[in-house]
Amino acid sequence: MAIVFAGGELDAFEYSPGLVHDNGNFNSTFARAAVKLDTSSSWFRARFPSIPTIWASWRYVAQSGGTSTGMTLFEAGGPEGAIARVITATSSTAKLQRWDGVAWVDVGAAFSTTETAFVVSSPQTMAVKIDATAGFIRFYRGGVLMAEFVGNTATRAGMTGCSYMWFGARSSSNISYISEVIVGDTDNRLYRLVTLPATGNGANTAWANDYLSINAYNSPDSSFISSGGAGEKESFALGNLPAATADTGEVKAVVVSARHNIQSASGPQTINALVRTGGADHTTALSPQNKDAFGGAVAVWNTNPATGQKWTRTEVDALEAGMQSAA
Repeated sequence: MAIVFAGGELDAFEYSPGLVHDNGNFNSTFARAAVKLDTSSSWFRARFPSIPTIWASWRYVAQSGGTSTGMTLFEAGGPEGAIARVITATSSTAKLQRWDGVAWVDVGAAFSTTETAFVVSSPQTMAVKIDATAGFIRFYRGGVLMAEFVGNTATRAGMTGCSYMWFGARSSSNISYISEVIVGDTDNRLYRLVTLPATGNGANTAWANDYLSINAYNSPDSSFISSGGAGEKESFALGNLPAATADTGEVKAVVVSARHNIQSASGPQTINALVRTGGADHTTALSPQNKDAFGGAVAVWNTNPATGQKWTRTEVDALEAGMQSAA
């Protein structure tokens, strides 16, 4: 059982130009922003290593009733292409579709998107489970199964799994907000994504500038830390897990996300994510590696690299996170 992606802010995603965060419409116990989808061309995408079966969950808020016809609320696919999506059928209904290798095919009956069924003013969980090779597609809203397909989902020769989740806008008059996106190979509908912002400089300070240059979720590209030589490390102290998670807060994974840009062919060509735990640094490459333009990326540790065991709350509360430049 593993988490392959988690993100709640744009530094974890690919996204359309001009997309912004919203400082409301999310659960502030866990998140500090939501991604705002407010035009028909707004979108963002989570990429992750391809796995045969995924559970993807996210928190969703819609600002007003009804939907615009033909708006894709999410699409899931793999290295070989699209697999499934939910698309609005009318101004008040949506439907699950699967890709049959040639065209999108409706799966089951359309379901309501009116105020009581789909449009909500506080975050609720939406989720999809997909067996990408042979099996099923199931879409849930607020824990309720809204639509499903049972059969062969391997619509292309060599279909290997799911590797992306794409989220699109409804329309400029029907704004939606998404936060706490989690993808893994087991049911994560009850999981929560906690964002721990940097609260100070850590033990590693080799990069130019400090935590104040990267701490805000809406930092412009002109505010950044930078490294000109391979092997340089920068780490930051983090906030603690919220008290609200104390009773049931088993830590499933630690995820470091970073909006970054590898600008020069003569400098470091890889940016690694870093966690510092138990006085030692551990690194792994961000994915994807963004060259010549800023883009989001993540790195995931499902276990503590120092112990090989599940993360504990104490370890996370003492954690530092950051970056390492590499050749």
